[in-house]
Amino acid sequence: MQFRSILSGAFIAAAFALTGCGGGTPSSAPGSVAASALVRPQIPLPGAGSAGRLIYVTDSGTDTLYFYTYRRGKLKGSTSEGLSEPQGLCSEQNGNVFVANTGESDVFEYAHGTITPKQTLATPGEYPVGCAVDEKGDVAVSDIISTSDGNGNVEIFKGGTGSPISVTCPNLAKYYFLAYDKKGDLFVNGFATLSDGGAGLCEIPSGSTSGEAIALSSTLEFPGEVQWDGKYLVIADQDKATIGRFQIRGLRATLKGTVAFNGSTGVWFFLVSRDLALAFVSQGIGFFKYPAGGNAFKTLQLGSLSEAIGFAVSPTSVL
Repeated sequence: MQFRSILSGAFIAAAFALTGCGGGTPSSAPGSVAASALVRPQIPLPGAGSAGRLIYVTDSGTDTLYFYTYRRGKLKGSTSEGLSEPQGLCSEQNGNVFVANTGESDVFEYAHGTITPKQTLATPGEYPVGCAVDEKGDVAVSDIISTSDGNGNVEIFKGGTGSPISVTCPNLAKYYFLAYDKKGDLFVNGFATLSDGGAGLCEIPSGSTSGEAIALSSTLEFPGEVQWDGKYLVIADQDKATIGRFQIRGLRATLKGTVAFNGSTGVWFFLVSRDLALAFVSQGIGFFKYPAGGNAFKTLQLGSLSEAIGFAVSPTSVL
């Protein structure tokens, strides 16, 4: 399932794509638990931090956020309270997780291992679909379109709270995936038109209130996840089974190599560090050597999910 079809009904038929073209939505696995029987802890899990690291997954089909143990994929809890078509999510070093609650035009923040939001970031008049957190704690949210079917934007919550600063890009009308680099520069991709024409990339320099168009050395057919791996900007194309590693120089992004994740027919959402990558595969979430790619050396089977959209590791420092 793709972001291109996530927003349904009163929203829009072509939307953000945290899941990709035939790209490995987790399927049924032995021992999966029915949603009505999921563990729903009311207090933080013991061992929060690196020893109690978790993987969070959004299921837009059931309006549910699930979280699992990082090592074995054991289901630890879930919540549907207040959620309506949850899509993109991100986390920060302290373990707090942000979830774009698309259908309600807001973003929920959860403390590590809890199911009650500690904070709600309001994005009235917009459909938020993705987020990213920088090292200062600023939270950037990509709004694919407005609720009146107008152009989207990026909203930046300084310190991860309060009212946002709205930023637009000269080459984007629809805003999809976004990521910060180590300098605090923000990169976002999307389409130049509301009818999904002209996929492109934009940079919002640290501290700036306007975006700049970035020229891509290779064609981007349908925007997928964006990540910073410490050296390159890594971009997925939902119409391809590989991700591209791009060197950013000025206002140009030059392709320096590609990485394939075997078992995923179309890559749409992934996480990377210097030597590890996680991506959806048909059986769940695969762990891959990075940037080698190839076959997963470990797979977490997450059980039956209706419409898995994205995932995040909490806290981020363990990836």
